[in-house]
Formats: sequence, C-alpha cells, structure tokens
Amino acid sequence: MVEKGAEVEVQDADGNSPVGVAQAMSAQEGLSGPMGRTISKKQVNKIISTLTKSTTDK
Repeated sequence: MVEKGAEVEVQDADGNSPVGVAQAMSAQEGLSGPMGRTISKKQVNKIISTLTKSTTDK
C-alpha cells in the first residue's frame, strides 16, 4: 500500500499516526491480527521500517 501512495503520516481521531501505532504495538506481548493470527515483533518491526522508510525517502 505504501508503494501505491498510501498516506503514512495521516493521524486518526486520537492523533495517532500509523508509525506511532506500530511503535506502541512493538512494546506489547501476545499480539494478534483481526483473524486471530499471531503477529511477531519481527513483523511489527518490518511495518515500522516500511512506514519510516517511506517518510524519509520522499
């Protein structure tokens, strides 16, 4: 989605950016996605890396 131009700096109603949400997730244990599958810290770190890379490469 980022490669297709998704806005990674947009904030939600609470003022949280996607990067902020991902960073908060990385501090938690036992994460799971909407379908109940486990989300590893490695996956969260990849999300953070992708989101921050797109904002620094612009």
